[in-house]
Amino acid sequence: MEDTLDTAKNEKLAAIFSKLEKPTTSDWMLGHEYSFTKVSISTSVPEAYLLKHVFADSLGFPCDYMPMEKVLWEICFIINGILCKVVSHKFGHRLYIGSADEDTVSKTTDYLVGIFNSATAFLSTLLKDYADIEIKKGNVSIDNQYSSLRATYDYFRDEAKKKRAEKVEITPKESANQLLPGWNAEMEKLRHASYLDQGAYFAFFGLLEHVLVLFLAFNDFDPKTEHLKEFIFRPWADKYKRAFNLRSDKEADRHYQLLIAISRKYRNPQAHGMFNKEGRSMAFFLEGTGLLSAHFSNEESNIPQWVRGDGKELEELGDFLLWLEGHTTYKVPMQIIKGGLRIHFSEEGRQIYKDLMNDGDASEFVEHENLIADDHGNMDW
Repeated sequence: MEDTLDTAKNEKLAAIFSKLEKPTTSDWMLGHEYSFTKVSISTSVPEAYLLKHVFADSLGFPCDYMPMEKVLWEICFIINGILCKVVSHKFGHRLYIGSADEDTVSKTTDYLVGIFNSATAFLSTLLKDYADIEIKKGNVSIDNQYSSLRATYDYFRDEAKKKRAEKVEITPKESANQLLPGWNAEMEKLRHASYLDQGAYFAFFGLLEHVLVLFLAFNDFDPKTEHLKEFIFRPWADKYKRAFNLRSDKEADRHYQLLIAISRKYRNPQAHGMFNKEGRSMAFFLEGTGLLSAHFSNEESNIPQWVRGDGKELEELGDFLLWLEGHTTYKVPMQIIKGGLRIHFSEEGRQIYKDLMNDGDASEFVEHENLIADDHGNMDW
């Protein structure tokens, strides 16, 4: 943050914390013998993760960082002569109040929760503007949701395939009384399969959009000329064209045409409430004939889509995902994305990706980064 902003911020935070004093000794640290009453503040102070920035980074209160396993930081202060700490544990944030008196603990907790919330609310307002600046610079990372989105797509696709393969059981009564035994059950089965198909199409295009945004970090992204926040909300087709040169990459173009056809046939109508630009959802009355569709085409079948569906397009989408994993440009990016790592758009992060792409393999990098992330997530120092 700019110096003038830091000065104004620190003055405001100091005013909020005016009754808090810094300790004069270090015997407050974990491992020292001292009697504290523990109070969880994870619920009462929702933005407690900002307290380190408030206490240590802004106001200079003593902070012990990574003092032991399962503890990220602990910060000490004194209020009304009582030694207190706020600590970030693996499973939440806690207050440690140096008193056993219930009334003292209750009043101290209420006061501290109040000023903690005031300070974090003030800071988060400033950080929103700062975040916009960092986004424009590209100094951000994106939480990689590939695994979750892919699992959703796989679930609907597999369930649709299983439903379509189910054998309809025909009872003796149906055989005797129905002109086409099992017809109703077969139609119900196909209808249910089509519902699962639809879930798979929606899940796939969500997955596709996510991957195409992540690809930007591997594809000469320049925050000076491109705006990540704006790019995220562009249509998937625009993102695809940013990722692939359709003129020179014939396979990319073939897959693009397939995706366009599938999105228009299955995704777009459902996404827009079964309304479309061609007027297929509207009809007009022609005297002597009756209702006619406002869209005239010899390509449309009178057989409902859920009856005609055979899951072939879902298999083609699966082929597309396999093609992505082996693509000359995106083989390494897909290793990183499938590995679940956060994707960094900073200059440093993009350079690391470029070096890995030149090497042609990121498997060791993914393993190493996941090990570090796992240790930090578990606070195993």
